[in-house]
Amino acid sequence: MIKRNQVLIVDDNQMSREIAQYFMNSFEFQVDLASGGQEALARIKNDPVDLLILDWSMPEIHGRDTMIIADQILSEKLKGRGPEKGFQKMKVIIYTSTDFEELSLPLVKHLQIIGYINKSWFLDSQKKKFRTLVKSINSGVQQTVA
Repeated sequence: MIKRNQVLIVDDNQMSREIAQYFMNSFEFQVDLASGGQEALARIKNDPVDLLILDWSMPEIHGRDTMIIADQILSEKLKGRGPEKGFQKMKVIIYTSTDFEELSLPLVKHLQIIGYINKSWFLDSQKKKFRTLVKSINSGVQQTVA
C-alpha cells in the first residue's frame, strides 16, 4: 500500500508525461515529472518515490538501465540501517510503446514491477489500466505485470 502517494513519471516525450500526469492527478497522487533517466535517478536519490511510471525506450538512459541504477541507489540508501521496518519496494508501471514481449525486464531487489501500459492503446484503455493498477496498489492486492 502506498502511504505518501508520491509518483515520478519518467518519459522523454512531453505529451506522454502529460497524459500520465493527467491520469495520476485524477487519483489524487502527488506527481513529479522527469524527462529522462538521468533526471529520474537524481530525484530518486534525493526524494522519496512511491510509484515510478517509466518509459522503456529513452535516448539517454534506457528504462531497463534506469531501473537497475534506481535499485542500486535504494540499496545504498538502506545500507547500514539493518532491516528496514515498513520498507516498501518502489512500485513500477512500465508505460511505453514497446510491446510487452520485447521487454527485457531486470531482476531488482528494491523495485516491484506491478504493471504494463502500452501508449498505443486508446486513452480510455490506458485510463482503465491506470485505475486498475492504482486500486491494486491502494488495496495491497498484487497485480500481474501484463
